[in-house]
Amino acid sequence: MSLANSSNDTPPSKEEIYQAFLRSLRRRRGFGIVFMQCPPAEAKRIIGRVHQDLPQKQIATLTLTEPIDNLYDRVENILDRDQLSILFIQGIEKSLEAYIKPGYGGDGDYYNLDTVPTILSHLNQRRELFRDHFKTLCFVFVLPAFAIKYFIRRAPDFFDWGAGVFEFSVDKVDVTTTIAMSVDNGDHQISVTNYVQIGETVYTDRELSDLRRSQGEQLV
Repeated sequence: MSLANSSNDTPPSKEEIYQAFLRSLRRRRGFGIVFMQCPPAEAKRIIGRVHQDLPQKQIATLTLTEPIDNLYDRVENILDRDQLSILFIQGIEKSLEAYIKPGYGGDGDYYNLDTVPTILSHLNQRRELFRDHFKTLCFVFVLPAFAIKYFIRRAPDFFDWGAGVFEFSVDKVDVTTTIAMSVDNGDHQISVTNYVQIGETVYTDRELSDLRRSQGEQLV
């Protein structure tokens, strides 16, 4: 969550943010919307921890691997949906990427579009339907930074129903890099994969590239 700093302006730690996030989920009864700004590798760790810390809650994850126009039907078709209390949704950003164009006026690449992405229009228009038909379900949208801003700019009605944004940024310190190499049958063809460890999480080159994009800045 965008937690307010204390009187000495010390930003909250990741653990403090997680505990606030956990309290929000623990106390919630019935329909709700929560936004979680987090890179994929970190999200996996946090979701696993929520499962451990909230054993009394029925929790599931809906992972979207391709763009969609309709989230309501995807949720409606989940088996045992009525038994769930928390549903993490990952991959909505894939439905936004086709709409990204260069921005202007200092707003970057994501906000100066003439059209609203279909999925965001769908969420804006059907928010009451989500509330009325999924009365026991708290939706947790796991998104990179650019997608959060896209929601704010292009789906404000849906976003305003949310309980805030919990920002789980990756530390920019304590970064170590290791290299894995293999030799191919004596041909001396070396395959190199870089692994970057940030805190307790290890990323491949590709994952780190996605992470940099999600946070909109150079980490290492």
